[in-house]
Amino acid sequence: FFFSSRRRHTRCSGVSWVRRCVQETASLQGHTKSVWALDWDFNRSKLISASEDQTVRFWDVAKYQCINVVNAEDAISCMKYIPEYDIVVYAVLNGEMQVYNPGTKESMFALKKHEKRITDFYYDQEVKILVSSSLDKKVIYWDISKQKAVKIIGSFEHGVSGVAVV
Repeated sequence: FFFSSRRRHTRCSGVSWVRRCVQETASLQGHTKSVWALDWDFNRSKLISASEDQTVRFWDVAKYQCINVVNAEDAISCMKYIPEYDIVVYAVLNGEMQVYNPGTKESMFALKKHEKRITDFYYDQEVKILVSSSLDKKVIYWDISKQKAVKIIGSFEHGVSGVAVV
């Protein structure tokens, strides 16, 4: 799978299925602006996409259909599915994180510690910690089950554009 923020790479602002990186086999139509993040649900039956068009979309990959749309208050900068809790965490441009339950189709709670756009998420399944990076020059460790930040690493010289934990 791939997505592109440039229209010349795909026929639409959407998600394309690719076989062997050569031939496009299908496009999922629905987003009206650039797609900025993709992730799978726990059994890989649903693809989840987040977009500049202020939506998170859930796709049935067998039917190539959008089965659920979450409307956000602003463009979505990044998104992560967390299988242990069956939730989707997404960030809007002001640095706020929203936690959404696709099973109940309800927003659960919001988390706000970043002051600028969140650029990336990493979820550590062993310790069950979500890590976020931001243009506010901070990396924050989150305990989602307790709905709070547990560690803030700040004072980087520049905004942090990505995060991975080993």
